Amino acid sequence: MTTANTVDPNLKNDRTDEFTLGFDREVGNGFAVGANYSWRKYVGFTVDEYVGMEPADWAAVKFTPAASTCPAAQNARCPEVTYYQPLFQVPGVQIRRSFDGDLYNRVFNGFDLTARKRLSHHWLMNTSLSFNSTIVNNGFGGAVANTIPEDPTNLATRNGFQYDYASAGSGLGNVYVNARWLFKVSGLYQLPGDVNVSAFYNARQGYIFEPNITFAGRTLGGGTATILLDPVGENRLPNYQNVDFHIERPIRIGSSRFIPSVDIFNLGNFNTVQALQRQQNSSIANNISSVLAPRVARFGIRVNW
Repeated sequence: MTTANTVDPNLKNDRTDEFTLGFDREVGNGFAVGANYSWRKYVGFTVDEYVGMEPADWAAVKFTPAASTCPAAQNARCPEVTYYQPLFQVPGVQIRRSFDGDLYNRVFNGFDLTARKRLSHHWLMNTSLSFNSTIVNNGFGGAVANTIPEDPTNLATRNGFQYDYASAGSGLGNVYVNARWLFKVSGLYQLPGDVNVSAFYNARQGYIFEPNITFAGRTLGGGTATILLDPVGENRLPNYQNVDFHIERPIRIGSSRFIPSVDIFNLGNFNTVQALQRQQNSSIANNISSVLAPRVARFGIRVNW
């Protein structure tokens, strides 16, 4: 049994060009600060492309969702949108190939500030502040990498804007990971009586939220069109923050060492929204689908011998 689909014999791996510059300096006894800048360019992505079809073979079509499909009580947004319709039957044959050159690329710029304090005088600390941006540049006139490049739908809201990728593996979909700033600080303090107290705080910009209009009526094999309402990165979920706390007190009995501990996760009991329903012409538009897990306390004991 064979398939009409093929793989380009000149298929290549994608490529990453990278430049990193860093600076670290000890400014006190056991205390150091640092700054790092990174630039990366990703090129040569692999896509599945229809054989015999180009961007010019798609025509722009206006669409306004019916008011009955856009629940005003949920602040659904249903403006007129543009999607692209194939001018002839979409071919059933595809070829897997690499984008040549760097007409499609992603460019990353990242800047990090760090500070570190080694354990001395009963305390230690690590902290960092990061600013990041990854921009999609599409010179093909198509969609984005890893999709059929001929369909121009969403080109205007993706080309020149932030790169988004869907979360996977955690059981939670509908989350597009991209935060342009992140802050973290962790520390430990040794109290009298061998009691160790530590905490971790992290905060970041809210991930990208992508409200869309979905149109399932494309003919000629065009399939369902999902039309983004905003340039990627301009609409975001609430900023995230979280605090975790840990306390322990080792106890030595003979040659064994018992370490009872208490952990409190999400100490502030924040209920930050993590995901919303994106489709606007839907009865569940903008419904919350995930929030940060509530405060959890864990009691445990470790034994070393």
